[in-house]
Amino acid sequence: MFTREYRRKLSEHAIKMLEAGKIGPQAPFKAEYKFNPFSDKEEWMHSSWESAFLDACIEENIPVTKAHSIRIDYTDTHGIDRQYVPDFKGEGVLFEVKGREKQDDLLKYRAAEGWCNEHDMEFVVFGRDVFLE
Repeated sequence: MFTREYRRKLSEHAIKMLEAGKIGPQAPFKAEYKFNPFSDKEEWMHSSWESAFLDACIEENIPVTKAHSIRIDYTDTHGIDRQYVPDFKGEGVLFEVKGREKQDDLLKYRAAEGWCNEHDMEFVVFGRDVFLE
């Protein structure tokens, strides 16, 4: 499936990421409580991607919070009804922050876009490429 050249490029990329401290046991990609000045609360960040997003929003003075009650119904790839909780809510926008996408994520995104259309909001996904630059 993967050619030798492709595997070599992936290995080189992984070595660079290790050397930069972006992956590996010393990497900061961990869950944590983080103080959010917009909500004046400690909020649970599920990953360092979410922490980095909150840091960027704080720096740019873009009010966001994880402390919201939005639950969006969707059906997963196995036909099971579930609820999706967007990572952050801002003023007129829901944000999803992804380190890597899974198969059901597109279904969640479609449901969130529909929900946002009904509530006159936007839906924005920030991928890991934004944080690895």
